[in-house]
Amino acid sequence: LLGTIAGGALADAWQRRSRNALIHVSSLGLLVAALLIPFFFRASDGRALFPLLVLINFFLFWHTGPVNALLTNLLLAG
Repeated sequence: LLGTIAGGALADAWQRRSRNALIHVSSLGLLVAALLIPFFFRASDGRALFPLLVLINFFLFWHTGPVNALLTNLLLAG
């Protein structure tokens, strides 16, 4: 839930500067999550697994806010 809210808030703030902010913020969240996944699988310390998993999930959910807004903006009403 926090990732969705954070991604949506960042996309709204960035949309004032760029028309493509929804796509950029969504892509950024997925990119960060993808970059964290190898660290999760290579973590030798068990105490690092849970924080990495939380961060990965945060950034995976980050994109849902901007993507939902993008779909809402693209679809016709009615």
